[in-house]
Amino acid sequence: STRTDTKLEIQHQTRLSSLDNYIDQFARIDLSEISDEEQRILNLVHNGNIEVVLEAYENLGLISKLNSEAATYQVLNVSVKAIQEEIGQRKSNIDALYESIQRQLSAFHLADKKKESEDLLLSLLETIAPLYEKEPEYYRAKYAKTLLQLGELSSSDSRSLEYLSKAVEEYEILFSKNPDIFLPEFSYANYQLGCFYRARLDDVNAEKYLLSADKHYTTLYQHDPDKYAHQLAWIKSLLGELFTLNNRTHEAVAFYLETLEILEPFIEKKPSVLNLYSETLLHLGNLYDKTQSFVKAEDSYLKGLTYIKQSALDDFEQQGKLVRIIQRQIGEFYTKTLHDATKAGVFFQEEDLFYMNLINSLSGLFKNDPEKYGHILATVLDN
Repeated sequence: STRTDTKLEIQHQTRLSSLDNYIDQFARIDLSEISDEEQRILNLVHNGNIEVVLEAYENLGLISKLNSEAATYQVLNVSVKAIQEEIGQRKSNIDALYESIQRQLSAFHLADKKKESEDLLLSLLETIAPLYEKEPEYYRAKYAKTLLQLGELSSSDSRSLEYLSKAVEEYEILFSKNPDIFLPEFSYANYQLGCFYRARLDDVNAEKYLLSADKHYTTLYQHDPDKYAHQLAWIKSLLGELFTLNNRTHEAVAFYLETLEILEPFIEKKPSVLNLYSETLLHLGNLYDKTQSFVKAEDSYLKGLTYIKQSALDDFEQQGKLVRIIQRQIGEFYTKTLHDATKAGVFFQEEDLFYMNLINSLSGLFKNDPEKYGHILATVLDN
């Protein structure tokens, strides 16, 4: 009997404790978070009308409402998933079509159809811009690329400047978030904007963007010299030319020397660098002559002439005529600067010797490959 009484007492205390918990829960309810209908029911709890409360809750049909909401949610969740999949597919289609348009642009470039390229890019920008406005993180790269391409092609200076400036801004954002991915594009955008300003004689802005391009292409060159050497060397030569024109001789010499240093390892591997290498030597010769560093000037002129002659075999129309100009320039250097008429005479005479040697060389090449060297040989003989 004692054990039974004890058990009943425990059950009674447990029930009282549980009841206290429920009373406490009701007391803590935030009325602002529940419906007016349920607020009226809770007022009945405070009045002690529990049976009425139970009936009122029963009349609310909460389980039925919950089932209805759960079913609707499941339907909507399936719909949202289907919409998300459809959006993803549309994005993939847009990406694929954008790349197809890029290939179409390449075909226009090969055919030298500048107006058609510009018209296509304007239509592309008209489509991409609204997508970029709605979802900039996803479409920024395409938007920036289209702006850059338009900046290169636009027939209007004001529009070119607008497009190129905006492209640099967008690529800077992309670069700041993903430097490993967007460094090449950001570098190239700076280069293009620098060239735009240089062509319009805005030397201050040209210097700003070409120096930025130089900095970033240097990083690319350090990771892949074969791929980026020629572009970096070209930018440094542009800066050398810019500083020369602004009488900043020391800086110009430094950039020209860096150009030669970059190109030196590629002279044998990539004959295409010969033109830039030789022209840089000649620019250096002029600067050394100007600063009365005559030994360095003579060395630069002679090396430059040597490499120009090498490239004249494959590009006489450009380089062959340049050889004549350079030989006369060196002859005048010996006459006016070093007052050495003997050496000057040699270079004036070498103009004829150069043509004779060139004709002999081309004649031998013509026998082995008449299709390639026939036109060049004919041009030399005409001259």
